[in-house]
Amino acid sequence: MTLAGVHVKKYGLGWTMGMIFALSSISPVVAQVSSPAADHVDTLSYPPGNTDRDPLFVFYQTDGVPKQGTLSARYPGPGNFNFEWRRYNPGTGAFDPSFSSDVGIPSSSVSNLEEGGYRVRVWNGTGIDTTMMSWVFLNHLSSYVEQTDEGLLPGYRYTCDYVSLAGYVFPDTLVYYDPVSGSTITRVLDFNFKWTSDNPDLDIPNDTIVLRPNTTYKPPYKDTEYYLTATDEFGMIDVDTMFYESIQTKAEFTVEY
Repeated sequence: MTLAGVHVKKYGLGWTMGMIFALSSISPVVAQVSSPAADHVDTLSYPPGNTDRDPLFVFYQTDGVPKQGTLSARYPGPGNFNFEWRRYNPGTGAFDPSFSSDVGIPSSSVSNLEEGGYRVRVWNGTGIDTTMMSWVFLNHLSSYVEQTDEGLLPGYRYTCDYVSLAGYVFPDTLVYYDPVSGSTITRVLDFNFKWTSDNPDLDIPNDTIVLRPNTTYKPPYKDTEYYLTATDEFGMIDVDTMFYESIQTKAEFTVEY
């Protein structure tokens, strides 16, 4: 999102959690769904009437480069199994026909997944037959500092007496569904932020409290680059920068004898 006359330059940061396993609550035998490419894993619960708790695999969408979801399923123990993957359809309140299946292998993976719920059935025809539910979330986070097309603090945001910063953070909204009732669960992600700069002498007031207007009445006496760092509850980080060309003069004192 960009306002007219405002230039936004940013970069995203993220980290990989590695292989994270989620235990199925459906079968008494431990079955596993994993996602080596997931940036974060969480657990989702449902409204009263559905006591299941299912894993959520989060994939950060950074630098404008799409990162689709991937899931893998494995049944521990020796032997080969059959796998059948289906996606939850909120329009019908049911699962669509299988979009991927494997026969007689120890594990199964699916990739290029869009957001949504995925159920995998694992069976071997000789007594083992279980299903596991997982959710994929393609997480977006955007932050920006109001600035000119040249990346500078606009002239109406500073004088000789003050500097006023205007920051914005746009977290994503998690939407998932109760497979039992079909109800929709929607939640805007929480986030925190912090103002910093490359000027070690600068004290930014309310740096984790006030996004806009964040005003200081002690403007920096030298050119300063400001950073707005936003972090959402799933650990995704986004940073935007803005440059202030100082109009202040640092007072210099000399002693004459």
